[in-house]
Amino acid sequence: MPMRRSSSHARLESAVLIALTILLVFTTGHPFYPRSHGASSVSSPTSTYTLSWMGYDWDGAREETLKLNGHFLASLPTADSPQNSGLYTSFSLDISSLVVSGSNTLTFAHASWDCGTVDNVKNLEIDNQTGVVFKSSTVDPLSCTQSLTYDFNAATSSGPGGGSNSMYAMSWMGYDWDGTGEETIALNGQFVTSLPSAASPQNSATYSSFSLDISSHVVQGSNTLSITHANWDCAVSDNVKGFQISNQTGVIFSSSTVDQLGCTQSLTYHFDTTSSGSSGGGGGGGGGGGNSGSVPILIGWGGVRLDEAAVGGGVHQPSSPTPSAVFAGESATNMELLLSKLKPLGYNIVKVSFDPSCTGSQFMSSYSATNLQRAIQIAQHFDFWIVVDYHGFTEPFTPATSSCWLNFWSGVVSQFKNSYSKIIWEPEDEPKYGFSGSACSGASACVSYLSNQYQKWINQARSLGDNHWIVVENICSFGCSLCPGGDGACPAAASGFPIVTDPLGTLSQGGRIFISLHTYMDYGSYSSSWNDATAESVAQQYYQAMLGGASKTGWPILDTESGASPLCGSCAPDTVLTGNAGYTVVTFHFVQTLTSFLDSNTAQRINWVNWPAGSWTDTPNAGIYGAMQCSSSPEGWGCALQFKST
Repeated sequence: MPMRRSSSHARLESAVLIALTILLVFTTGHPFYPRSHGASSVSSPTSTYTLSWMGYDWDGAREETLKLNGHFLASLPTADSPQNSGLYTSFSLDISSLVVSGSNTLTFAHASWDCGTVDNVKNLEIDNQTGVVFKSSTVDPLSCTQSLTYDFNAATSSGPGGGSNSMYAMSWMGYDWDGTGEETIALNGQFVTSLPSAASPQNSATYSSFSLDISSHVVQGSNTLSITHANWDCAVSDNVKGFQISNQTGVIFSSSTVDQLGCTQSLTYHFDTTSSGSSGGGGGGGGGGGNSGSVPILIGWGGVRLDEAAVGGGVHQPSSPTPSAVFAGESATNMELLLSKLKPLGYNIVKVSFDPSCTGSQFMSSYSATNLQRAIQIAQHFDFWIVVDYHGFTEPFTPATSSCWLNFWSGVVSQFKNSYSKIIWEPEDEPKYGFSGSACSGASACVSYLSNQYQKWINQARSLGDNHWIVVENICSFGCSLCPGGDGACPAAASGFPIVTDPLGTLSQGGRIFISLHTYMDYGSYSSSWNDATAESVAQQYYQAMLGGASKTGWPILDTESGASPLCGSCAPDTVLTGNAGYTVVTFHFVQTLTSFLDSNTAQRINWVNWPAGSWTDTPNAGIYGAMQCSSSPEGWGCALQFKST
C-alpha cells in the first residue's frame, strides 16, 4: 500500500521531457511499431480508401498533423474551431492517393504550442469498397508527448507471402451475436467479414454457431486473427467459445476458454500453419498458465482485503444484495462484485491482501485459509489471475521474523499449490529496511540481504512442488536512499531489485519470477515542482528503473502496486479526491503517463496492478470499489484511466 516514505526533498532542477519518438500505438488487440518508409514510392491503388475518426478537443488551427507512409496528409482542423473545445468531433479523409499495396503506417502528431489538453482519438476506421480494412476500438491519447501510430494492410486477399494452398475453416459459437455487422473479423490485418450479415434477433442472449472459410487469408507460418465489437452496442459482452481452426488434416488451433468480447475488449488468436498444434490463445480471456518461458500479459487492480471474499467482509457493503454467481444461495461478495465490474473492462488480474502473521497487523484483514479458498474460487470463476499478497514490510530483515515468515508461507503454499494455475505469490508487499533491530544497514547491504531471504522463500516453495509465479519486490517500493525522491524514480533504483534464481530454470527454461517496483508520486518529495512536467519525468524515471531491473535480473516485470495517491491525504493544492483512493490533477497525469509507457513497451507490454479498488478506503463515496467507483462525483481516478486492455 502507499506509505509516507522518509524521503529526501531535493528539488528536481528540470523535468525530463518524454521523447516524442516514443510512439504509443493502439490497435485492435496488438501494438505495431513504425518502420522507415523513406524510400517507398507512393502508388495509387485501384481501391478508394477512406479514413474516419472522432477527435477530442481538436479546436486549434492545424493543431494535429497526419502523415501516411511518411508523407504529409493533412493538418487539422484547417482553421480555428473553438466549437470543438472539450468535445468529440467527427473527421474523415480520402487517403487513397497515399495508400500503398501491402503495409501502411498512419501517424498523428500534436502541435507543441497547445499542450494543455490531451486531444484523444477514438472510433478510428479505414474502409474501402469491400468493407472495413482497419478499426481501432480504443480511445487513444494524443498529446505533445504522445504521438499515435496505426499500421494497416492494403494487400490483396491472398495476404503476405502469397497465401496458402490448404483449405482452412474457422468455427465458433458467439454469444449475443444479434446485430447487423456487430462483430468484425480480420486475419493478418486484412478485413475478412462483419457478422451477423443481417439483424438476427434470434441470437439475442444465446450462443449461436458460426463458421467461415478463411483459406484465402491464411499465410504460411504465423497468423493473427482478431475479432472486434462494434461500438454502437455495448450493453452486452458478446462472448466467443468453442473457437477452432481446422484444415484437411484436422484441428490446428483451438481455444478451450470462454473469451469475452466487448466494446473495450477485443479478441486476438495466434495460430501457426507450419505445426499441427496451436501456437497461442485467446487475447481477451487473460492467458493461461503459460508454457515454459511464456510470460502472461496482466493488468488489473489490488487493494482487495482477503475477507472481501466472504459475505459481509470488508468495511463498506453494497447498498443492496446481489445473488452470487460463484456460491449458490449466497449474496455476491465485495470481491465478486469488483471482478464482475473489472472483467468487461479488459482487466484480468486482482491482488488480494491479508495482514502479516509474524509482525503487527495492518488493516487488510487477518489470514484465513477458508477465505483464501473462496478468493481463489472467485478469481477462477472470472478467469482472473490472483496475486496472493502477504501485506507486510519488515519480516525478512530479522532472523526471528524471517523464520516465522518462511514457516507461515510453507503451510499456505503446501495447501494451495495445486488449487489453481493462475495464482501468483507475493511473499512480502513492501520490504522495509533500516529500522532498529534490522539485520542490515544501508540500501546496498540490505538489497543483498533481501536477495538471500527471497532465495530461501523461492527454494522452499519449489521444494514443496509449487511452480506458480513469484513476485520479488524492489527495496525502494517502501522507500530507499538510492533516488533523490526517496522512492524508485531514478535509474539507480534498478540496483534495488533483489537478485534471485529459480530452481525451475531461467525464464526461457520455465522459471517463473516477476520483479516489482511500486510506483507513486509523493507530494512530500516533489512539492517544489508540482506540475505535469514533473509528473512525466517521474513516470519516465520509474519506467527506466524497471527496464534496467529487467535487464539486470533477467526477469519480467509485474508492477503490483501503482496509484495516483499523493501519499499525504489532502496536502496537495490540486487535490480532486482525498483519502487512500484519492488523487490530484498532477498524480493522475503521472499514473496516466506511466500506464502509457508500460502498455507500449516494445518487447512486451509491462504488467501492472493499480491500487486501490477495495472497500476499506476513506475516500468520500468510494464505497466498495475504491478508486474504481465510477458513479460518484467526482468519479474515482481508475474510471478515467486510459489503457490498453488484454
